[in-house]
Amino acid sequence: MVKQENFELIYSSSNSTYSSGESVKGQVSLILEDPMKIRGIRVTFFGKARVKWTERLKTEDGERKETEIVEQTAEEVYFNERLLIWGEDVDSEHNEILTAGKHNFPFNFQLPEGLPSSFESRHGYVRYYARATIDKAWKKDDHVQKPFIVLGHHDLNKAALATGRFHHSAEETVCCGCCRMGVFGVELSMAKRGFVVGDEIELTAQINNHTRTACVSHLLMKMTITLRSTDKVKTEEVIIGQASHVTHPGVTDTWISPFQIPDVPPSGLAGCGIIDPKYNLQYTLEPSGCNCDSIEVCIGIIVGTVPVQTGEEKLAPKVSNEDL
Repeated sequence: MVKQENFELIYSSSNSTYSSGESVKGQVSLILEDPMKIRGIRVTFFGKARVKWTERLKTEDGERKETEIVEQTAEEVYFNERLLIWGEDVDSEHNEILTAGKHNFPFNFQLPEGLPSSFESRHGYVRYYARATIDKAWKKDDHVQKPFIVLGHHDLNKAALATGRFHHSAEETVCCGCCRMGVFGVELSMAKRGFVVGDEIELTAQINNHTRTACVSHLLMKMTITLRSTDKVKTEEVIIGQASHVTHPGVTDTWISPFQIPDVPPSGLAGCGIIDPKYNLQYTLEPSGCNCDSIEVCIGIIVGTVPVQTGEEKLAPKVSNEDL
């Protein structure tokens, strides 16, 4: 039996990350202890999106009630391309002897333009990977598979909401026994609403607490994912950041959001028709320790890959929350 010490697929990119339209370069590394009879060595590149979830469907037939589990799925294939990097292809009957020792076989695959970014959630994904195959005539083939990451293109300068400033103010009056009578309010402002991964989210909250109890600010960053099967739509929500701040009684203070945009895919996932992520900040201001009315504000933001230009940011028009 021929012994195979090592069979590895290696990408030239140190973090296995590529932009849509870029070439995926690398090599297949093979170390043999003995010569091996091989028809060929090939690398197949795959890119696809898939959603899948189950729903309970209740049915009635007279007095008989049943619950049926229905599976909802959909899939998009972006590419499935095979490259022969040594020897003959699968339809050939010719075999060659690969000598013992270390062998490196380079590959170069051009990604299509307009691909959606890689994405993972509980019920859906966009995945890209390559599979190297040693094709042995009349024997079981050997395979090694390795994922890579694709970054789609989303230019924030082309999105009106991304370059627009945000401003909103609200006020509530409380009169319950625990808070005593008083007014609390907040003025929220943000210079832009479009960000790339790593950007600081500079949401400024100027809080006025004219009650006799502390007021607590809560800020959540959420990703809302819309998934589309062949005939159903499902929404799931993921909290990707949260923070809070206390404003003491009789105090006016300023709180600036401590968030950075984490490593998340762009808004909308352009190029994918079955997965649609969107992002928002949910701000809540409420008196501590009572059931008084709270102030709640939801701010839509956009995550892209090309940052807002400084000049356009300074000239950006104001956008109200009603424009969402």
